Amino acid sequence: MSFREWPITDVFYVNLSLYLDAPAYLQQVSQWEEREARLHLLEDRLSYLRLQLRNAHAELNAMKEEAEKSKRRQEMPPWTATERLALLPAQAILSEKDRELLRLRATISALEAELCDMERLQGEYKHQLERQQDEALREKEKELLQLREALECEKQQVLQEVQSTLLQERKKWEAEARAALQMQREALLEKDRRMQADLRVALEEERKTALALRDETANLHARIQELESQARLFQAEKRVAVEELREQLQKEKEQALRHLRDDLEQERVQDMERMRAKLQEAEEQQGILRAEERKSGAEWAERSLAMEVASMARQLQDLLPRKAGRLSFSQGPHRSPAVFSSGHTLRAVREICQDTQRYLQELRHEAEMQKHEILPVQKEKGCYPHLRSSCARQLNGTSFSSQGSFSTQKLLRLLQGQIRELRAEKAGYHGGSPDHLSVFREDLANTDTEAK
Repeated sequence: MSFREWPITDVFYVNLSLYLDAPAYLQQVSQWEEREARLHLLEDRLSYLRLQLRNAHAELNAMKEEAEKSKRRQEMPPWTATERLALLPAQAILSEKDRELLRLRATISALEAELCDMERLQGEYKHQLERQQDEALREKEKELLQLREALECEKQQVLQEVQSTLLQERKKWEAEARAALQMQREALLEKDRRMQADLRVALEEERKTALALRDETANLHARIQELESQARLFQAEKRVAVEELREQLQKEKEQALRHLRDDLEQERVQDMERMRAKLQEAEEQQGILRAEERKSGAEWAERSLAMEVASMARQLQDLLPRKAGRLSFSQGPHRSPAVFSSGHTLRAVREICQDTQRYLQELRHEAEMQKHEILPVQKEKGCYPHLRSSCARQLNGTSFSSQGSFSTQKLLRLLQGQIRELRAEKAGYHGGSPDHLSVFREDLANTDTEAK
């Protein structure tokens, strides 16, 4: 047991109360507190006096500076009467400042003296306080030594009491432990006897239970055999029921498949009908598109034919002399042949053929006239060579006219062949009008015959 765990007796409390309630101690404590309070007051007073002393020194320095300034002013050259009158208030103020300076010096000296007294008193109080504190500490140490000795004695007494108490408690505990062990041993023996009796009873019950279980096991074996026979019967019935159920399901499956096939056939027929309708609609649209395509092809062929015929007509017009009539192809300087219709183009070609026939007739007539003029001259004597040369020139002109006629016939044949091809293409696109083609063929045949 440690010192802190020892029990504190009444003697300790009595000694402690005597020590704490001593009047001398309380008086010393009150004196220390009063002295500390006075010391704090003196320190506050001392700091205040030091502050006043610093302020007084500052004022004294300022006054000294002003006095020096006034003294320097007095040492300056003599003043005039006006300046002296102006300086009278300043001199009065200066004298007042001097008197105030003297008062401040007296105050400073008094404050310095008071400060010295305060510092001396503070030192005395500090010294006295330290001395009293040392005395109190020494007295307290003595009292603590006495208290320690008393506590040591008390400790020894407590130790002895504790040891004796422990010995008594130990003996008491050992006696109680022996009594408890004896009681526990007797209880265990009694419990063992009861357990053995219970065990014998339990063994007897187990034997009876085993006999009953043996009889019950025989009954259960018989019941199991009976249940197995019933299970075999149930299995046979189950197989029969499963076969019947399988046949019924097969029939239902076949019936469902037939219904499904019928539904699929109906859906297929409906899909075929829809596809036929869509196909018919697509064919109709394709027929419309083909008709539009044929129409556009016919229009294109007709425009191509008109352009070819107009081009050939212009070539024929260029071969004709300028005195021949110009057709409607050249009525506008910027007019395109594609703007003419097939009827207009046929009329223009017919007019060109007529102009060509007239021109050929004129050429034949002129050739006949020249021939009739040349024949009498050829019958005369060949004494006029210039007549021969003129005849040769006329013959050359005639041959030139025949060549022009030949080229015109060739162009007409080419024009006739191209017109046939274009008309055949147009008839292939939209089956052109037979009457219109027959009229055009007759016009070309007549033109060819007249050209020959």
